[in-house]
Amino acid sequence: LHVSYQPQALGTGLWLNLTFGLQDTTRERVKGILADLGMWKVQRLLEESVDDDDPMKWREQLSASDFALVHLARAFVMSPEVTIFNKPLAHFGDYGARRAVLRMIQDLVDNRGVWFPAETRHRRRPRTCFFTPDKAAEADQADYVWTIEDGYHISVRKGRRAQGGATALPQAPASLLSFANLPLGH
Repeated sequence: LHVSYQPQALGTGLWLNLTFGLQDTTRERVKGILADLGMWKVQRLLEESVDDDDPMKWREQLSASDFALVHLARAFVMSPEVTIFNKPLAHFGDYGARRAVLRMIQDLVDNRGVWFPAETRHRRRPRTCFFTPDKAAEADQADYVWTIEDGYHISVRKGRRAQGGATALPQAPASLLSFANLPLGH
């Protein structure tokens, strides 16, 4: 799944924007994801069924950063095996929001999805996330950091987590990317 830099809405109600038509997604799971991302306003809008008359009415009631969180939350609800986030933190100046998104990416990888029962983890396929960071310290949270130099040279180095060292951001997630199942040939 590619999650673009520019937040997108599907032209439907809020619930369908978050679940993208997934039939087996529970409200409890979606609410848990929203809570972990600090999306209290969106939770309230879901409970109020604000889009009963106008499917896009919910969009008018959100700030740009709240709308960006809806865009990211949709990816976490979908929980694909491979996710490519294009600058997922670019819309957030608030450190708390940035940290919540980084933690959710970590959970997606480490738990093989978010807000699924822990006892079913072993039955789920591993998850891999790629993302482009805004700040070098955020990239360093990853297991591996891939750098493109001169437009075509690619270098790969271990991030601080893979090296067993402390991360640059205080209390930041330890993992953002998992390349454990990908060959890293030279």
